Amino acid sequence: MKLFLDSAEIEEAKLFSKFGVIKGVTTNPKLMSDSFGKIGKQTTNQSNYDISGTSKDAKSSVEERYSEEINHAIEISKITGTKVSVQPSSYDYESIVGFGKLVFKNRNNLILKVPPTFESFEAVRYIRKNLGFIDVNLTLCFSVNQAILGMQLGVQYISIFVGRLEDQNENPFEIIETVKCLIESQQLEEYGYMNSYISENKEQECSLDKSIALEHKNTEIIAASIRSSRHVRESFKSGADIVTTPGKIIRELFNHNLTDKAIKSI
Repeated sequence: MKLFLDSAEIEEAKLFSKFGVIKGVTTNPKLMSDSFGKIGKQTTNQSNYDISGTSKDAKSSVEERYSEEINHAIEISKITGTKVSVQPSSYDYESIVGFGKLVFKNRNNLILKVPPTFESFEAVRYIRKNLGFIDVNLTLCFSVNQAILGMQLGVQYISIFVGRLEDQNENPFEIIETVKCLIESQQLEEYGYMNSYISENKEQECSLDKSIALEHKNTEIIAASIRSSRHVRESFKSGADIVTTPGKIIRELFNHNLTDKAIKSI
């Protein structure tokens, strides 16, 4: 059970890091844009971070387009000591691949966040095949079917949007419960396959790649689009591994009138 901060604000990252309750950070293009609007795009010193490994003149248009966002996210990662999910603002194949390459170069700090589309899946496969492994947060998930596709791709996170589902009178918590059951069932099936393989080949050197058998071991459900403390509670009750929420909701979690009364009475 982990809380993520859904924010691109440097000051919020600094504040909530002091409390020890933040285990990760998620951002999106709008949060990035809002943050830059407040800070005048002067947060980071680009010379501190290696975005492309080449001179500025050699950067591609994608690198130039996203360099500030990437640097901004890296600074948040360094402040919080956690990885930060970052998302491109365009979802065509070329844009996702270009953005994904930047994330890959900073994979110790960043997670690639993409929606469940043909272009996203193709881009992730390309990056993993040609560059290497990269953590993926499958965002904008509104159905069990989309989560199943994410499991097949082997993503690390499946983000289910609680508030937006409620907006159209769907029950997001039932979806979280079902996806959790599917992930756990897949894990058990793969554990069983691995143990059976080892048992059948116990007299020989076991050549099974355990990473294949445990492909979904680290797939976690993120409850996103959180608008109240109730959403936090119900998401965790339903089986979400992570809830990512704005700072104002984290502040609400601290509050209770009886706590306030007890403090005042001391």
